[in-house]
Amino acid sequence: MTAAVIEEAKAWKEQRHQYARHSKDSTSKKARKLVWATQFPALLRLSDKEKVLKPNCMVTYKRPPSLQELFLCPRKLALGRLNHCAPSGCYPCGRCALCGNHGSHKIGMVKCSAYLQTSMRRFKISQHLTCRSYGIYVATCLLCHEQYVGQTKNRFATRWSGHRAIWAKFDTSQRNDGTALLHHFKDRHPNEFAKKTPMESCYCVAFVEQPRTADLDLAEDRWLNKIDAKINIKKMVLPRCK
Repeated sequence: MTAAVIEEAKAWKEQRHQYARHSKDSTSKKARKLVWATQFPALLRLSDKEKVLKPNCMVTYKRPPSLQELFLCPRKLALGRLNHCAPSGCYPCGRCALCGNHGSHKIGMVKCSAYLQTSMRRFKISQHLTCRSYGIYVATCLLCHEQYVGQTKNRFATRWSGHRAIWAKFDTSQRNDGTALLHHFKDRHPNEFAKKTPMESCYCVAFVEQPRTADLDLAEDRWLNKIDAKINIKKMVLPRCK
Protein backbone atom coordinates (compact mmCIF):
# COMPACT_ATOMS: atom_id res chain seq x y z
CA MET A 1 0.00 0.00 0.00
CA THR A 2 2.86 2.37 0.81
CA ALA A 3 4.45 1.70 -2.58
CA ALA A 4 1.17 2.52 -4.34
CA VAL A 5 0.87 5.85 -2.52
CA ILE A 6 4.47 6.73 -3.42
CA GLU A 7 3.87 5.88 -7.10
CA GLU A 8 0.69 7.99 -7.16
CA ALA A 9 2.53 10.93 -5.56
CA LYS A 10 5.29 10.69 -8.19
CA ALA A 11 2.75 10.65 -11.00
CA TRP A 12 0.97 13.69 -9.57
CA LYS A 13 4.28 15.54 -9.20
CA GLU A 14 5.23 14.79 -12.80
CA GLN A 15 1.87 16.05 -14.08
CA ARG A 16 2.31 19.24 -12.08
CA HIS A 17 5.79 19.88 -13.56
CA GLN A 18 4.49 19.27 -17.08
CA TYR A 19 1.66 21.78 -16.55
CA ALA A 20 4.12 24.37 -15.18
CA ARG A 21 6.46 23.94 -18.18
CA HIS A 22 3.54 24.25 -20.62
CA SER A 23 2.31 27.45 -18.94
CA LYS A 24 5.82 28.95 -19.00
CA ASP A 25 6.30 28.15 -22.69
CA SER A 26 2.94 29.66 -23.66
CA THR A 27 3.68 32.80 -21.63
CA SER A 28 7.11 33.25 -23.21
CA LYS A 29 5.64 32.79 -26.69
CA LYS A 30 3.09 35.52 -26.00
CA ALA A 31 5.79 37.81 -24.67
CA ARG A 32 7.89 37.34 -27.83
CA LYS A 33 5.03 38.10 -30.22
CA LEU A 34 5.64 41.18 -32.40
CA VAL A 35 2.59 43.09 -33.58
CA TRP A 36 2.47 45.99 -36.06
CA ALA A 37 -0.66 48.14 -35.91
CA THR A 38 -1.43 50.18 -39.01
CA GLN A 39 -4.33 51.89 -40.75
CA PHE A 40 -3.23 50.23 -44.01
CA PRO A 41 -2.64 46.52 -43.26
CA ALA A 42 -2.68 45.66 -46.98
CA LEU A 43 0.54 47.67 -47.47
CA LEU A 44 2.30 45.76 -44.69
CA ARG A 45 1.06 42.29 -45.60
CA LEU A 46 3.66 39.66 -44.73
CA SER A 47 4.78 37.26 -47.45
CA ASP A 48 4.75 33.49 -46.96
CA LYS A 49 8.54 33.45 -46.56
CA GLU A 50 8.41 36.19 -43.93
CA LYS A 51 5.73 34.30 -42.03
CA VAL A 52 7.98 31.22 -41.97
CA LEU A 53 11.01 33.20 -40.83
CA LYS A 54 9.07 35.14 -38.18
CA PRO A 55 6.02 33.09 -37.15
CA ASN A 56 5.37 35.33 -34.13
CA CYS A 57 5.00 38.50 -36.23
CA MET A 58 1.60 39.76 -37.27
CA VAL A 59 -0.01 42.89 -38.76
CA THR A 60 -3.23 44.22 -37.27
CA TYR A 61 -5.65 46.94 -38.26
CA LYS A 62 -5.60 50.25 -36.37
CA ARG A 63 -8.67 52.45 -36.56
CA PRO A 64 -7.91 55.89 -38.11
CA PRO A 65 -8.87 59.01 -36.14
CA SER A 66 -12.47 60.13 -36.40
CA LEU A 67 -13.58 63.61 -37.52
CA GLN A 68 -14.21 64.53 -33.89
CA GLU A 69 -10.65 63.61 -32.95
CA LEU A 70 -9.21 65.45 -35.96
CA PHE A 71 -11.13 68.69 -35.37
CA LEU A 72 -11.33 68.82 -31.58
CA CYS A 73 -8.12 67.06 -30.46
CA PRO A 74 -9.07 67.11 -26.75
CA ARG A 75 -5.66 65.92 -25.59
CA LYS A 76 -3.84 68.63 -27.52
CA LEU A 77 -6.30 71.25 -26.31
CA ALA A 78 -5.65 70.16 -22.73
CA LEU A 79 -1.92 70.73 -23.21
CA GLY A 80 -2.45 74.02 -25.00
CA ARG A 81 -0.83 72.83 -28.23
CA LEU A 82 -3.66 73.63 -30.62
CA ASN A 83 -3.58 77.41 -30.87
CA HIS A 84 -3.84 78.06 -34.61
CA CYS A 85 -6.58 80.66 -34.16
CA ALA A 86 -5.09 82.32 -31.06
CA PRO A 87 -2.60 85.18 -31.55
CA SER A 88 1.04 84.32 -31.03
CA GLY A 89 2.80 85.77 -27.99
CA CYS A 90 2.94 85.57 -24.21
CA TYR A 91 -0.32 86.12 -22.31
CA PRO A 92 -1.43 85.81 -18.66
CA CYS A 93 -4.18 83.28 -17.98
CA GLY A 94 -5.76 85.58 -15.37
CA ARG A 95 -6.38 82.77 -12.90
CA CYS A 96 -3.09 82.08 -11.09
CA ALA A 97 -0.57 83.70 -8.73
CA LEU A 98 1.79 84.38 -11.63
CA CYS A 99 -0.89 86.66 -13.08
CA GLY A 100 -1.50 88.32 -9.69
CA ASN A 101 -4.99 86.91 -9.42
CA HIS A 102 -4.79 84.24 -6.73
CA GLY A 103 -4.96 84.52 -2.95
CA SER A 104 -2.58 87.13 -1.53
CA HIS A 105 -0.76 87.55 -4.86
CA LYS A 106 -2.03 90.78 -6.39
CA ILE A 107 0.91 91.84 -8.58
CA GLY A 108 1.17 90.14 -11.97
CA MET A 109 4.54 89.12 -13.37
CA VAL A 110 3.34 88.32 -16.90
CA LYS A 111 2.58 91.02 -19.46
CA CYS A 112 0.82 90.60 -22.80
CA SER A 113 3.51 90.74 -25.44
CA ALA A 114 4.24 89.26 -28.85
CA TYR A 115 7.98 89.90 -28.46
CA LEU A 116 10.79 89.23 -25.98
CA GLN A 117 12.89 92.35 -25.49
CA THR A 118 16.59 91.98 -24.68
CA SER A 119 19.41 94.51 -24.34
CA MET A 120 20.53 93.85 -27.94
CA ARG A 121 17.36 93.09 -29.90
CA ARG A 122 13.87 91.71 -29.62
CA PHE A 123 12.63 88.24 -30.57
CA LYS A 124 9.18 87.40 -31.89
CA ILE A 125 7.29 84.72 -29.93
CA SER A 126 5.84 82.41 -32.57
CA GLN A 127 3.41 80.44 -30.36
CA HIS A 128 0.42 81.35 -28.21
CA LEU A 129 1.64 80.72 -24.64
CA THR A 130 -0.05 81.28 -21.29
CA CYS A 131 0.62 80.37 -17.66
CA ARG A 132 -1.01 77.01 -18.39
CA SER A 133 1.53 76.13 -21.09
CA TYR A 134 4.93 74.53 -20.53
CA GLY A 135 8.38 74.97 -22.08
CA ILE A 136 10.98 77.75 -22.01
CA TYR A 137 10.57 80.96 -20.03
CA VAL A 138 12.70 84.08 -19.52
CA ALA A 139 12.79 86.12 -16.31
CA THR A 140 13.99 89.73 -16.60
CA CYS A 141 15.29 91.76 -13.68
CA LEU A 142 13.27 94.99 -13.39
CA LEU A 143 16.28 96.94 -12.06
CA CYS A 144 19.17 96.00 -14.36
CA HIS A 145 17.29 94.08 -17.11
CA GLU A 146 19.60 91.08 -16.97
CA GLN A 147 17.86 87.83 -17.84
CA TYR A 148 17.46 84.23 -16.72
CA VAL A 149 16.36 81.29 -18.92
CA GLY A 150 14.55 78.29 -17.46
CA GLN A 151 12.58 75.27 -18.60
CA THR A 152 9.72 73.21 -17.18
CA LYS A 153 7.67 70.15 -18.15
CA ASN A 154 4.88 71.36 -15.86
CA ARG A 155 2.78 74.47 -16.28
CA PHE A 156 4.63 77.78 -16.02
CA ALA A 157 2.40 78.73 -13.08
CA THR A 158 3.43 75.56 -11.22
CA ARG A 159 7.15 76.14 -11.89
CA TRP A 160 6.98 79.70 -10.62
CA SER A 161 5.32 78.55 -7.42
CA GLY A 162 8.64 76.78 -6.79
CA HIS A 163 10.63 79.94 -7.58
CA ARG A 164 8.49 81.94 -5.14
CA ALA A 165 8.92 79.31 -2.41
CA ILE A 166 12.73 79.59 -2.71
CA TRP A 167 12.52 83.38 -2.77
CA ALA A 168 10.38 83.49 0.38
CA LYS A 169 13.10 81.70 2.39
CA PHE A 170 15.86 84.22 1.41
CA ASP A 171 18.35 81.40 1.93
CA THR A 172 21.52 81.82 -0.15
CA SER A 173 23.55 79.06 1.52
CA GLN A 174 23.28 76.96 -1.63
CA ARG A 175 24.49 78.30 -4.95
CA ASN A 176 22.79 76.51 -7.84
CA ASP A 177 20.49 77.31 -10.71
CA GLY A 178 17.44 76.97 -8.46
CA THR A 179 18.62 79.93 -6.35
CA ALA A 180 20.08 81.93 -9.25
CA LEU A 181 17.35 84.60 -9.13
CA LEU A 182 17.93 85.11 -5.40
CA HIS A 183 21.73 85.24 -5.75
CA HIS A 184 21.44 87.82 -8.52
CA PHE A 185 19.65 90.26 -6.21
CA LYS A 186 22.04 89.54 -3.35
CA ASP A 187 25.10 90.23 -5.52
CA ARG A 188 23.83 93.02 -7.80
CA HIS A 189 21.14 94.73 -5.70
CA PRO A 190 22.06 94.21 -2.02
CA ASN A 191 19.89 97.10 -0.78
CA GLU A 192 16.73 95.60 -2.28
CA PHE A 193 17.77 92.16 -1.06
CA ALA A 194 18.17 93.50 2.49
CA LYS A 195 14.63 94.90 2.33
CA LYS A 196 13.33 91.42 1.36
CA THR A 197 11.44 92.88 -1.57
CA PRO A 198 8.70 90.55 -2.93
CA MET A 199 9.60 88.65 -6.06
CA GLU A 200 6.74 90.24 -8.01
CA SER A 201 8.47 93.63 -7.67
CA CYS A 202 11.84 92.29 -8.80
CA TYR A 203 11.18 90.23 -11.94
CA CYS A 204 8.84 89.97 -14.90
CA VAL A 205 8.33 86.75 -16.88
CA ALA A 206 7.91 85.96 -20.56
CA PHE A 207 7.04 82.59 -22.08
CA VAL A 208 9.03 82.15 -25.29
CA GLU A 209 8.70 78.60 -26.63
CA GLN A 210 6.84 75.33 -26.14
CA PRO A 211 8.93 72.59 -27.78
CA ARG A 212 8.47 68.85 -27.47
CA THR A 213 9.34 67.68 -23.98
CA ALA A 214 12.22 65.64 -25.42
CA ASP A 215 13.72 68.85 -26.90
CA LEU A 216 13.53 71.02 -23.77
CA ASP A 217 17.27 70.87 -23.05
CA LEU A 218 18.18 71.85 -26.62
CA ALA A 219 15.64 74.68 -26.63
CA GLU A 220 16.90 76.03 -23.30
CA ASP A 221 20.51 75.97 -24.53
CA ARG A 222 19.45 77.75 -27.74
CA TRP A 223 17.74 80.57 -25.81
CA LEU A 224 20.67 80.85 -23.38
CA ASN A 225 22.92 81.62 -26.34
CA LYS A 226 20.36 83.77 -28.13
CA ILE A 227 19.87 86.29 -25.35
CA ASP A 228 23.20 85.77 -23.55
CA ALA A 229 21.51 85.15 -20.18
CA LYS A 230 23.77 86.34 -17.35
CA ILE A 231 21.76 85.30 -14.29
CA ASN A 232 21.97 81.54 -14.92
CA ILE A 233 24.57 79.89 -12.71
CA LYS A 234 24.70 76.44 -14.29
CA LYS A 235 24.69 76.89 -18.04
CA MET A 236 24.16 73.81 -20.19
CA VAL A 237 26.96 72.51 -22.39
CA LEU A 238 25.34 71.00 -25.48
CA PRO A 239 26.53 70.69 -29.08
CA ARG A 240 25.61 73.53 -31.41
CA CYS A 241 22.54 72.78 -33.52
CA LYS A 242 21.73 74.53 -36.77
